[in-house]
Parts: sequence; C-alpha cells; structure tokens
Amino acid sequence: MKWGILATGVIARKFADTINQMPGESLAAVGSRTLEQAKAFADEYKAKEYYASYEELAADPEVEAIYVSTPNSMHFENCRMCLNAGKHVLCEKPFTTESWQAEALYRLAEEKGLFIMEAFWTRLLPLYEKLRELLDEGVIGDVQHVKCDYGFIAQGARRERKFKSAWAEAHSWTSASTIWGSSI
Repeated sequence: MKWGILATGVIARKFADTINQMPGESLAAVGSRTLEQAKAFADEYKAKEYYASYEELAADPEVEAIYVSTPNSMHFENCRMCLNAGKHVLCEKPFTTESWQAEALYRLAEEKGLFIMEAFWTRLLPLYEKLRELLDEGVIGDVQHVKCDYGFIAQGARRERKFKSAWAEAHSWTSASTIWGSSI
C-alpha cells in the first residue's frame, strides 16, 4: 500500500517509522501546512513527495491510503476530503468529535467503496483474540460484568490543543446542519 500522511506531528512520526518497517508498505507522500515542514518530514522518513497543503496530498494519484493525524477538530473535514479524493483512510483517535460525523464518514466510505477506520490499534492486539476465544469457550465462566478505566492527564500544549484551544473551537463542526445542504 502506498501511504500518504496528513500532518507532521509527533504521532505522524511514529506512523511513518512504522510504515518504513513494514514489508510491502511505502510512504508515498506527506502533506503539511508549510512546505518546509513537509520537506523536512519527507527527508527524514523517505517520503517520495511532499506538499504544502493537505488538499495537494489528497490529490496525489500515487497515494492509495491516507493516515490523518491532524488536530481532533479537523478529523471530520480531513477524512471527508480524503474519501472524496478516492483514498482509503486511517484516522487517528478520536475518529470524530461528534457521532453524526462518524456516521456520515462511514456512509461516504461505503458509497465510494473505500475503507475507513479509527486508528485504535489496541483492539487488534492478539491478546484480545485470545480473550475472545477464552470467553467463547467458557473457560472463565459466564462473565457478568467487566469494568475498565483508562485515562491520562493532558498537560501543556497537549491540554491546550485537546481541551481549550480557541483554534480548535473555531474549526470544529457544531451541528449536522452545517453539511447537509452540500455533498458530504
């Protein structure tokens, strides 16, 4: 698969490093908000092409799938753009900030015959397959209740970007009515 990476932050670097270690996968292109950032990322991770906009990346005919690693508030519009450009999409979590956005993206992917998924990799760990087998076989009995908690304390720039960013608020979608009048 020839991958494109949309944005050049910390998590995008981890994904690029992973792609470069996987047989049969290649990093075809990267898109960033500036040409300098895109070029530096492309040089470091051996991407063949680099672009100063997300739209240019989505339009690259060599790119088959795009990993979306932009800020959370941009996931919906970026995934929609990639699907409309005919690309398969792997989107960093959270997939969207509103449930209707996720539903709209899944409908669009289905209409276009494309794959879209949230990058929630822990669900695919072999341990979970083994746990499903044990539960199906009744090895630990009839499970009545499971409670799990996960969390972290976001600090500094991460907290600002995730929870208080005026930029994120200005770019977030607040209702389904903002897109229903146009083609998703």
